[in-house]
Amino acid sequence: MLSLMEFLKKDNVNVDDIKKIKQLTQEDIFGLAKVYQEIITLEEQYKQTTLGRKQIAEEIRKKANIAQRFLFYFKSNLRHINEKYEYTQDYLNDYEKAIRVILKLVNKEEQKYSQVLLHIEDEVTFETTHGDREKIPVDGKVLIIAKKDVVDKLDNELVYRAYEVGLITNKIVSQQTSLIVLTDYHYDTLVKPNIFGHTPALGEEKINAYNISGDISCYFYDEDLLEAVNAFKNFIQINGADIKDLDENKIVQNIISNNELIRTKKKNSN
Repeated sequence: MLSLMEFLKKDNVNVDDIKKIKQLTQEDIFGLAKVYQEIITLEEQYKQTTLGRKQIAEEIRKKANIAQRFLFYFKSNLRHINEKYEYTQDYLNDYEKAIRVILKLVNKEEQKYSQVLLHIEDEVTFETTHGDREKIPVDGKVLIIAKKDVVDKLDNELVYRAYEVGLITNKIVSQQTSLIVLTDYHYDTLVKPNIFGHTPALGEEKINAYNISGDISCYFYDEDLLEAVNAFKNFIQINGADIKDLDENKIVQNIISNNELIRTKKKNSN
């Protein structure tokens, strides 16, 4: 496979072609330094030349153009790296694994909590540019984590309207049962419980996550689930929310032992 610098030296290279290159190597950096040194050398030659300056100038422009295209990719690549490590430290990139970790923490001594996935098919009304009202179908999924005896009563074979899921989650918290709700349904407030007016007061925690609406919403009455969620939140605050490539059992072990996770290189299979 051609290095980036070798690729850029080809004729008719466009921006889309450059974007397809996924890895920048040390050889590419050395290649840029070499091209830049060649530009400096040609500039000195240009200053000392009377005849043939046009040809030298064209060569300088050609090499400068290659360097500029390289720097375009380099800047784009660095921006991507910066964004990757900026946002993955604050937003969970694997919410399913996060839920499994929380369940393992809260169930470490006894299988108290479970989860169920409910499916939504609904429709929403919106106003068109002409003032008419139109309905469009919307669907989604809602993951509910609660006491096992509560979850076992929910039918995951049914297809629900959004307000029906909202009735379910409100009923759960009205029974003073702790609850976690997460959904990809755009109108997430319709499926989550009302947190006001509960006695005793209903506590709430949120965990930021990609690809779900309104983050992971956690509602508490008892200490067990709250303790598990707070332990997990403390873990990602210290180690970052990038858990996609981590073994969930190791995350659980580190949280239980209260040790910081140390990322290690994978051993060769040879």
